Amino acid sequence: MGGRFYIVEFHPVYDLLAGYSYFTRSVPDIDEEGTYTENGAAAVAQLATWTHPHSSVLNALIGAGLRIECVNECPYSPYNCFDGMVEREPGRFYLNHKGNDVPMVYSVAARKVA
Repeated sequence: MGGRFYIVEFHPVYDLLAGYSYFTRSVPDIDEEGTYTENGAAAVAQLATWTHPHSSVLNALIGAGLRIECVNECPYSPYNCFDGMVEREPGRFYLNHKGNDVPMVYSVAARKVA
């Protein structure tokens, strides 16, 4: 049998809470925002976001001939990358929504079917 493959990605529920569609659309959600550089405060850029619900990701892996062995979800991110996150443990940043932890990251382990 082939080797094991892993994918780790931000959980699509965060996109939903941030105001984006959970389901894939034919056109992206577009936001305008400033730049991340310190001297670009006046710059505005467009950000295009395409969401990838779990079904799209898992079906793509299955369609590529991979057998899904394990799917895990985590209530934390390894990065402080969204507003309102709290580092409760070293390197684990949580986001609370209405008294509950938001799923932040998920992983999939799969193996190529021979």
